[in-house]
Amino acid sequence: MFNILVSYPYYKDNLEAEIIETSKNVETRFFLDSGAFTAWKSGNPVELDNYCRFLDSIKSKPWRYLALDVIGDPHKSMVNYEIMLKRGYTPVPIFTRGEDPSVIDELYKTTDVVAIGGLVGTKKNKGFVKGIMPFFNGRNVHLLGFTNKSMIKTVKPYSCDSSVAHAASKFGNLQLFNKKNGEWVTCGRLDFSTRPSPELMELIRSYDIEPKDLAFNRNWKSCIGLGSNLNYRSHIRASIAYEKKLGVKYFIALPSQNHLKHIRAAYEKEILLW
Repeated sequence: MFNILVSYPYYKDNLEAEIIETSKNVETRFFLDSGAFTAWKSGNPVELDNYCRFLDSIKSKPWRYLALDVIGDPHKSMVNYEIMLKRGYTPVPIFTRGEDPSVIDELYKTTDVVAIGGLVGTKKNKGFVKGIMPFFNGRNVHLLGFTNKSMIKTVKPYSCDSSVAHAASKFGNLQLFNKKNGEWVTCGRLDFSTRPSPELMELIRSYDIEPKDLAFNRNWKSCIGLGSNLNYRSHIRASIAYEKKLGVKYFIALPSQNHLKHIRAAYEKEILLW
């Protein structure tokens, strides 16, 4: 299954057309994020009425969609969720780090999955996830922006998402998933300024890519570079493995339409290997 997460502020007509076309060719789960965090950072908060009208208008209906939360205001987030329910929507509510865990049982009275927010860029988020999971008591949980490798294996959430697959074009870093043992290897552009270890070369060749090609700076530029392609394929490979072996649905968050077509191409290559 091709799992993608798109944030409402990034959703444009051309991206919708790309999602519809993708869904015709590969089995796709399209998860919609309300974009509250993105909008909060830009200083342009999302209005609830606009978000609801958007949900009514889009042709590429999402597999699931998040409730509109309000960053730093759990009470207002709950109000938005209740309004959406009254209007006939079925969003995924968000339990935010810092809220009273008693809220969790209340949320599950109206949904079969709850997302956990407040994990991105916060201190001791791994410890928080480990500590809060018993309150969910085996029920479906989505971890927002959190795909810590060891924690995913330990807590086995229903689903999770991350944008780290785009790190190669931004920072020149690779996170390579080893299909043989389920482990990750982190490396970067500088690791290819000299001859890499035999183990790293073997892993890269498992993606039908020659390690020497990663020595050229041109292959690390933009979302169409070889480095980005390798990162996309790695996270797609992990996504397939996580669902098959752990039952975890791992979504790759998209920042733009351009990324979608390249990630889809990576998926079409990887799915043939399974």
